[in-house]
Amino acid sequence: MSNKTFDDQIIQLAKTTKKLDPATFQERLASLSCADLVRLEAYYIIDTAYNFLGLKTLFDISDFPFQTDQELEAWILKCVELGLLDVQVHDEAIHYTHKAPLQEHFLKAVPKKSIIKYLKLGDKLQVHLLSDLAKPFDLELPEDEAELRKTLIYPDGLLSSLVHNPQLGVISSVALNIALNWQKILFSLGEYEEAAHIINAIFSTLARTGERKLSKALLFEVMNKTTGVTKHVASANLSALLKEERDLDLSLQLYKLAARGLYKHKAYTQWIKTLSEIATIYNFQNRKIAAVLLLEFCVLMNRLRKQAQLNAIPLSKLASVYRQMSLPRIAIRKSKKACDLFRAQQDLVNLAKTLLTHGNSLKMINSLKLAEEAYQEALDISRQITDPSTSASALSGLAMVKLRNYNPEEAKPLLDEALSIRERFASPLISVEYENMGQYYEYEKNYQMALVWYNKALKSAKEYMPEIVAICEKDIRRAEQKLEQSRQSRLNQLKRN
Repeated sequence: MSNKTFDDQIIQLAKTTKKLDPATFQERLASLSCADLVRLEAYYIIDTAYNFLGLKTLFDISDFPFQTDQELEAWILKCVELGLLDVQVHDEAIHYTHKAPLQEHFLKAVPKKSIIKYLKLGDKLQVHLLSDLAKPFDLELPEDEAELRKTLIYPDGLLSSLVHNPQLGVISSVALNIALNWQKILFSLGEYEEAAHIINAIFSTLARTGERKLSKALLFEVMNKTTGVTKHVASANLSALLKEERDLDLSLQLYKLAARGLYKHKAYTQWIKTLSEIATIYNFQNRKIAAVLLLEFCVLMNRLRKQAQLNAIPLSKLASVYRQMSLPRIAIRKSKKACDLFRAQQDLVNLAKTLLTHGNSLKMINSLKLAEEAYQEALDISRQITDPSTSASALSGLAMVKLRNYNPEEAKPLLDEALSIRERFASPLISVEYENMGQYYEYEKNYQMALVWYNKALKSAKEYMPEIVAICEKDIRRAEQKLEQSRQSRLNQLKRN
């Protein structure tokens, strides 16, 4: 394994090495032995930056391994000294990256047969790396290669479990990086179906961690390269991202196309999931009855198919719709069942979101202590898994409970933090934070400021959240009436004086 002395040598060498001149790198390559050149070719074709341990693993499983760590260190030192590898240091971790001119050279100069060989080596490496992540959990993986690949990357496989459980911390992040490297290699090899399985597994995690554009681009690539169920699943996943961005018309159109395709191919589990997402859009469009009927149908279908464990998401969605229909007690029953299922599945992402709905419903029946507990748990989970959107919603929920408990001085900092998060991530849900801020100023009897925030909320909601437009308009009418009453009261007071 790499040692401190070697790391110091590399960092110092990287500082003094001259930039790679495209006119001279052929001469530098010629100074390498045939075996060392092959190793460099492989590393460039695989096109992924690794640390010392990653390089060691790569070459250990290749046809051209190093016999000792010292030989690998000598190869790295020589390549860095010749300017054939770049060095990046982040948080004291060293990674070896590629030079753009050299990348272009190898892609043109290396025979296609060798390129495929190197890419297959890269594929083998990702299998090895992802399999290693199963070791802390004492999971027994299949010995058969085909079965192993299915266990790793097919729906509900190891990759999906790791990236959808951010509470695993570094393991989850490493799994995501492996997945990104792997899908790129599989696309280059023309293995589109396997690449699609990986992308469909990681798309929501990419979006949640700030890589929304990349997530959408990869899903588009899957839709262009695949057919059948795989294509329809990618279409439904892209629709989910568009729905979050409140592009409801296009999202609904893609969802309906995906649902028809999935039903045609008898992919009933994915079909039911897609129907539940269509119901969410109906809810956004204020088609509450249609949303409820479709979601109850999804719950029934899962029960009939003896897959009641899949009802967590439709139950969570039902809770949200029933709450918005002013049926909080029904909503509480649904959200409680959903939370129980998410806890059993250790799905912290969806558990935190459902706790928000649970808290909102409890607040409607003035069960403020239980509501505060739900919001606080949602906040704790969202911070643990780094989910800023859910954190913002939980902060707002806590702030509204503080107001209801006559503690405006504790509510304001929470609202400020929630608004800051929404602004930082340019979230369409900022409309909600504007409306909440209006409620704060209305509580403080500063009706002019309340109207400023309510009007901001209305303007934003018309563009991004049509489902709360009516609420904002009602807020404005109420604040205007209170402002007028306040003015009249002051005038009458002046007259009396």
